[in-house]
Amino acid sequence: MPSSTSWRATVGSPPMPSASPRTMPPSCARISARRRAARRRPHPALTVAPADWLADFDAAALAVAAARRAAGDAILVLRYEPDPACFYAGSDPVAAIQQLPELIGLAIQPREPWQPGPDFDPYGCNLRLIALTAATREAAEEAMAYELDRCALRLLAGGDAVEVTAPAPAAALGAAAAVADSSPVRVLVATQLRLLARSGYDPVRLSSVAAVIGNALRSLGHHLLADAWQAVLAEAHAAHDVAPLLGFLATLDPLADAEPAQDAAAAAPPRVPQPPRATAVAEAPAPTRTLRVDQAKIDSLMTLIGELVVSKNALPFLAKRAEEIHGSREMAREIKEQYAIIDRLTQELQGAIMQVRMLPVAEIFDRFPRLVRDLGRRLDKQVELVVEGQDTAADKTIIKALGDPLLHVVRNSLDHGIELPETRLAAGKAAAATLRLRAFQDTDSVIVEVSDDGRGIDPAAIRDAAVSKAIVTREAADRLSDQEAVNLIYRPGFSTAAEVSDLSGRGVGMDVVLSTVHRWADVSRSSRSSAMAPPRG
Repeated sequence: MPSSTSWRATVGSPPMPSASPRTMPPSCARISARRRAARRRPHPALTVAPADWLADFDAAALAVAAARRAAGDAILVLRYEPDPACFYAGSDPVAAIQQLPELIGLAIQPREPWQPGPDFDPYGCNLRLIALTAATREAAEEAMAYELDRCALRLLAGGDAVEVTAPAPAAALGAAAAVADSSPVRVLVATQLRLLARSGYDPVRLSSVAAVIGNALRSLGHHLLADAWQAVLAEAHAAHDVAPLLGFLATLDPLADAEPAQDAAAAAPPRVPQPPRATAVAEAPAPTRTLRVDQAKIDSLMTLIGELVVSKNALPFLAKRAEEIHGSREMAREIKEQYAIIDRLTQELQGAIMQVRMLPVAEIFDRFPRLVRDLGRRLDKQVELVVEGQDTAADKTIIKALGDPLLHVVRNSLDHGIELPETRLAAGKAAAATLRLRAFQDTDSVIVEVSDDGRGIDPAAIRDAAVSKAIVTREAADRLSDQEAVNLIYRPGFSTAAEVSDLSGRGVGMDVVLSTVHRWADVSRSSRSSAMAPPRG
């Protein structure tokens, strides 16, 4: 009887680009495209997005979308309403929607009015996210594959529908550049003005705006203005109107670039001189500085490195030609010396560029301890998470791509594989199950493995479930080997869950996991006991 489950992904290091990218056929991408095309069903025609979907986008984003629309691009409007309990499942709605390719703009609004005081639930997701993207419908649906049932797609209307709500593209981009060049205080004041004008009188929002503006005025030394701001705030509360606040904030713009008031120095308490520090060792370590670089620039560097490697390898042939044809042994020797230096520098440069692309798997492993703890409590299961190899590094594109597949596999293990404590005790196991996340280097590949000591996968149960869902016939199911039966879990629509929940039963997940991982890696899943051979990676 199977007694454990193991899921393994083998991630290969990305190859260095050669001098001619046309010689590198993307076979994996073509296989994945054919696999997606085979599963693709006809889509109903998209309708135009209503005006209220676009109400919270800033003018610059709408202007860019209008320009792309005028140039002939189809602009999609995607509205995503996450599950209110998504935080307990380890999901990040904002990070999920930011995976959309060719993202133009993102608006975030509350799904329901925020509850004041003790009724506010900080652990519930009350967000509605709306994105503008120039991606194709297939690309948008693939990016949101795990949350597709909570997404709605519409088309951005062309022509006047966008121009009414946004200025011309050049003007909007110019305004955005002007804001970017403004002082932080001016940007802060303009943001609070926009929020107040959009939301109107809202006591919850107003308390936030009041704190932000009050703190800004005091930090600049404008204490008299801060007192005046409190008086205007009281007037706005009494009249249930934000007009006094809007008028007050409009007068603050000239102060945005001003120096703090002169009386601030007098009002501030005198500084107490600090004794000199004993040694330089006591200095706090400098914070790590991070520079965000566009992925395309890193890819361009790797392409140039490939060209440099090819050009470098021509130098030994040139040295041989100088000696044999021109009879200059001295020139050949100098060329070889320079070749040795260029070869060393090229190898170091190649390694440095590869390190820029590498991230530790801890980037995705760190999200799982809380997920396992919360889901274990929710399912009344005792689970101990063991994480190994967090420092193992892989290409950052692969690391980011494996985040969602690993999340689904871990949730699948908790819901399907691990038994309740009383069931485990009756089977002679410890009440607490062990879920293991392991990553390690294997020659030029990285192995990411998820395993548990739960009930495993029963091939007979898989066959029965596949037949009941009309995925295969009974005759075809009986002819399958145990491993082929286990592979049926990757079929679209397959699930062994008796009830549909937010964790399982919808029949989506493992097929998306397989298609996602196949673009970057080899994947295997197996059920094993002491009588079965370990799964192949």
